[in-house]
Amino acid sequence: MKTAKTVSLALLALVALGGAAGAATITSISDTPPPVDGQDIANLVPATGSDLIWGDRPCLGQTFTTGSEGGILNAITVLLQEDDGQILGWKDYLIRVGTVTLGNPNTINVQVYETARQDLDVPSPRYYTFTLDSPLPLLPNTLYGFDVGLQGSQEGWQDGIPAVARSGDEFAGGQRYTTAKMPNPGTNVNLASGDLVFHLDIVPEPATLGLLATGGLAMLLRRRRS
Repeated sequence: MKTAKTVSLALLALVALGGAAGAATITSISDTPPPVDGQDIANLVPATGSDLIWGDRPCLGQTFTTGSEGGILNAITVLLQEDDGQILGWKDYLIRVGTVTLGNPNTINVQVYETARQDLDVPSPRYYTFTLDSPLPLLPNTLYGFDVGLQGSQEGWQDGIPAVARSGDEFAGGQRYTTAKMPNPGTNVNLASGDLVFHLDIVPEPATLGLLATGGLAMLLRRRRS
């Protein structure tokens, strides 16, 4: 169970970053990846390794570059695995998305900050799809990043802990990264070799960019959910 300190730190981090809080939903846990179509961006290749996520470890992320049409990011899929073959008990995952600026340091401007819960034991490996509570309009030809961390766990350390799968340097449009340790991952992005195994569900919506300038984004999202 998350402690009051953990929750408070997470909320303070959110206020400092200005991200949109919400509750993402795990809409699919599958042994096969989702199909790639439309504006989707993906690196669905065989995994060559993985890195654990835990309450005192960094979030693990991936940068990606949008195409000339942008679009709306609806869901993020990552491949999660566990050495003993099962991710145990409930888990609370943190999902963040934002624009990335490369420099000294590299930073992420978080625009989505959402949590999602896994309720039951899950065999490993599996593709987890996190559908965002607040779909994010993506600007064209822009460098973004998403990352995944663990905020809480029913089981203790070394009992069915999830790890995010990665590949070699397979993805041309971005790079794997880590953040500061949870529960306050911060804004610095530490680039690393390789890429996450991932899929981004992106829906083309050319009218989105005009709505961003006129304040009509909230209206668009309400229409999409009705």
